[in-house]
Amino acid sequence: MVEMVGKYYLLNGYAREVQRDIAIEKSSIYEVMRVLDGKPLFLKDHLIRFKVSLDMAGYKNDIDFNVVKSWIFDLIKINDICQVNVKMVFTPRDKGFDLMMYLVKTAVPTKEALESGVVVRTHKGKRKDPNVKSTAESYKDLLKKKEFEGVYELLFVDEKNEILEGSRSNVFFVERGRIYTAPAGSVLPGITRKQIFKICMEESIEVTEKYISLSELEKVEAIFLTGTSIGVLKVAKVDDMTFDVDNPIVVMLSEKYEDKMIGDIKRAEWDNEDLSDI
Repeated sequence: MVEMVGKYYLLNGYAREVQRDIAIEKSSIYEVMRVLDGKPLFLKDHLIRFKVSLDMAGYKNDIDFNVVKSWIFDLIKINDICQVNVKMVFTPRDKGFDLMMYLVKTAVPTKEALESGVVVRTHKGKRKDPNVKSTAESYKDLLKKKEFEGVYELLFVDEKNEILEGSRSNVFFVERGRIYTAPAGSVLPGITRKQIFKICMEESIEVTEKYISLSELEKVEAIFLTGTSIGVLKVAKVDDMTFDVDNPIVVMLSEKYEDKMIGDIKRAEWDNEDLSDI
């Protein structure tokens, strides 16, 4: 069942009262974006990724993303909640499609997690298609298992013992002043991940898209996760190995990402940016 917050959701642009028994079909494609101060963060990037997911899933529909943008702002306005996430769900029908939008809680890390880092575990597995955000492939309930009690995130490891990504995040490794992360084609192209690449380019930090294997973890100095709700989150422990949560590169990236978020929210063109090129 859907975990909505607020009083209203939108179905094809029309407001309806939130119900607790709405089910989402497993053939649906979705996108989630964070809302800060009543504005969707990195809106265009999220809509582009949504379009890519639809195209790769075979749903090449003529969606007017300027209209979608207006619906997102309508949803935020009628609920009057500033710090949430917006979730969009596209469901194909025999004739056309349905586009549902609703608000969900933002899983922001606690102050302790932000300062001290989080505990993660490795887990054998990988996404069927990392470039498509589908409701048919959800790992939300995996972390609820008793065996993962106290674990913040799971890192997917493939058959070659190479670390790919988290169940709900991208993962980066710091070694000797350089940053490594799995190649884009094999992991979800995260929006926060994209911002980290931009920051590293601006700060002249080398980023290499390369798989890090479990055996190579002993050489890694620091690890961090990135995601829509978590931003940049330090990792204190992977399985039985501990890592530096005060690494200056990770601390700097976290601060710079906060600046990127503030800058994006303050941009003047929010209300008139043309999205017809998506």
